[in-house]
Amino acid sequence: MTDVRTYDPAGDVLPDPIPDPLVELLANRLRVIGDPTRIRLLDRLRHGPASHRS
Repeated sequence: MTDVRTYDPAGDVLPDPIPDPLVELLANRLRVIGDPTRIRLLDRLRHGPASHRS
């Protein structure tokens, strides 16, 4: 599997997909959307719209 990275406007490069430890860290830091499942969904949606079947 190829390690794909996505540009982040903040100037950082995010791995794609975001590894679970980083998801947990983001969830802990971003309490507003703090559920790890939401972080995973946002990660998936970086590539465009998706249905619940994709």
